[in-house]
Amino acid sequence: MPKNSSGFTLIEILLSLSLLGLFLVTILSIYQINVITLGKELELMEIQDSLSIALNRMSREVRQAKELHPDSNASSIKIVGFDTEIIEYSLKGNTLYRKKGHAVKQPVADKVHALLFLYGSQGLVKIKVTGKYHGSNEISYTTSVRMRSQIFGS
Repeated sequence: MPKNSSGFTLIEILLSLSLLGLFLVTILSIYQINVITLGKELELMEIQDSLSIALNRMSREVRQAKELHPDSNASSIKIVGFDTEIIEYSLKGNTLYRKKGHAVKQPVADKVHALLFLYGSQGLVKIKVTGKYHGSNEISYTTSVRMRSQIFGS
């Protein structure tokens, strides 16, 4: 072969392809980690939004209640409004349900691990909702609400 021929040798091509492959594997690994992290963060945001909306709704209805009829296990409650309509919140499995009057139960929040109502003096009600994400991590929201009517049912 003449000495003045142009082009790449086989070793140069193989080395270039190896470096390119290593670069692509590194980029794809970083991309995969970012996609997994994004999925976990989106799940956390969804649970936070769901718990926050449920807690806000329950606290508003407890605040406006005429009477409260707590369940003995403290994980469900019946709220009697001034219009005498009964609203019930209950936890079945990992779903928080709301039932108004004779209507069908409607899901309010998913991935709820625990629901707790604690009753204090003068119409003070402490509400705590706990959700699970990524299998075992928990997030809790708690609020205290004072009933405007301060009348408790039995």
